[in-house]
Amino acid sequence: MRRPFTYANVVATLALFVALGGTSYAALKITSKDIVNRTIKGGDVAKDTLGGTEIREKSLKQVPSAARATTASSADVSKNADVATQATHATTADSATAAASAANAQQLAGEAAGAFEKSSRTSFGSASAAPANGSAETTLFTWPELGVSLTNATDAHAGCGAGTLALGVKNTKTTGSATEVFEDRQGSIGTVNAAQTAYFCSATGTNDFQLVLTDASDRALFVTCVVGADDKLRCLGTRSEP
Repeated sequence: MRRPFTYANVVATLALFVALGGTSYAALKITSKDIVNRTIKGGDVAKDTLGGTEIREKSLKQVPSAARATTASSADVSKNADVATQATHATTADSATAAASAANAQQLAGEAAGAFEKSSRTSFGSASAAPANGSAETTLFTWPELGVSLTNATDAHAGCGAGTLALGVKNTKTTGSATEVFEDRQGSIGTVNAAQTAYFCSATGTNDFQLVLTDASDRALFVTCVVGADDKLRCLGTRSEP
């Protein structure tokens, strides 16, 4: 310190203070005009310091996951359209059902359901028109609900005489009502009690036989039997029940 100040020392000292003071001044007074465009990098900005106020959202690109949000409305519309289509189909189905019901009603000729019996079932059976003996007698068909079986029959069992078609009617119920037998041309021709078998002769001879079998249940079995040129008996039974 004893050394005298020289011109060089003074100039150096002043330069140092100017440099330090100028740096501080620049740091406090820098504006956007002092920054060259595209020179500030992301690394120069502190993390999590920029918010909505500092950012113009319109200038940002769409976030990939936001695209789903954009199409969500369309998806809802599509879903609603599917529901609407299904509703249309449901209406069509109802119309089809109503149309089918109307067609069925038309077939019933306007009659109420009580005017008709339940659907019938048809049975078919065939056997020899003249079995050799009792053990050769064959069941043509049976109806458990009515409790009857229809068989062919030997002349010895039926006692109808040669050349006359005979049939056997068996009441398969162990107890209960008797089976009533009606012939097409003769009316009632007999009854068959539970667990019994009876034989009936055709009033027309050898080629055909028509019977109706019924009991207290109001079920009925309509039977038509014919004998073909091959001497084979063929029978058709139509079931009916209330």
